[in-house]
Amino acid sequence: MPDFVAALAAAAAFCVGLIALNAMTRLILHWNGAPPDLAENGFLQIGGALVLARLAYRRAPGGASGRLRGPAASAAERAPLRTGPAP
Repeated sequence: MPDFVAALAAAAAFCVGLIALNAMTRLILHWNGAPPDLAENGFLQIGGALVLARLAYRRAPGGASGRLRGPAASAAERAPLRTGPAP
């Protein structure tokens, strides 16, 4: 479930980011403040939206930085930590 929440947050961030970056690009083009090669859904907008999605995924619970240990965790990860000398 946490992976689903993280993926959902990343997808929402990508969509909202792409819409916002396209709107800003359209305004800049309307005001003649950009080169004519700049277009909506270009490399700059897609790349910016991907960066926002990656940041959202990493910050979401269960995302890349906050993985929860599930049944696929290795035995070394599930083993309790030893604080004393080794036997």
